[in-house]
Amino acid sequence: MAARTEPRVGGLVVVASLSVVFGLVEILTAFTHNFAGVSTSMGIASEYSTAAVGSTYAIAGLFLFTRKRWGASIAIFFYVADVVGRVVLVTIGYFPVDSPENVVAIILGTGIAAVFGLYTIIKRKSLA
Repeated sequence: MAARTEPRVGGLVVVASLSVVFGLVEILTAFTHNFAGVSTSMGIASEYSTAAVGSTYAIAGLFLFTRKRWGASIAIFFYVADVVGRVVLVTIGYFPVDSPENVVAIILGTGIAAVFGLYTIIKRKSLA
């Protein structure tokens, strides 16, 4: 009997792990308003909006841990929601862009989420 091989998903496990960690850090930052020199706007609407965006990041990671095509598809949806959510947060002023640190943070954070989403799209076809 031939051995059944599982698809190589090591990269997706790393992406999933980082997504969960980054999402939890974003949720924490939403309520503390400060993380590593990056600040968010005060106010209950800002807190919950930022936490919701962070949740999409963490949820994407959790679905990637399924190592299934359907989980990757749902994760892609949540990565798109994260990127769109970040743009909305900047547009409505909940994520201030009044300092170089904040500008760099939003560009890097959004870029990483987008890259994770694109990587998931590429790897999705290799999943069962």
